Amino acid sequence: WAETKQTIVFVTHSVDEAVYLADRIVVLSQRPGTVREIISIPWSRPRDRTSAEFAEVRRRVLDMINETETSQ
Repeated sequence: WAETKQTIVFVTHSVDEAVYLADRIVVLSQRPGTVREIISIPWSRPRDRTSAEFAEVRRRVLDMINETETSQ
């Protein structure tokens, strides 16, 4: 995708994988699935999984997922 500049939709259940690979993360609600939030990832690649920025976005996504699960 970096060479062809094509859009790729990548579906994963791994928050770490999403933060590491994505330019944007779309967090969905539970059934019916609706978009809760779209998070932009501003850093270039390769990304450092040990950085404070990575940890902050990871925590933000996990918090949203946990809020959705506890409210259902």
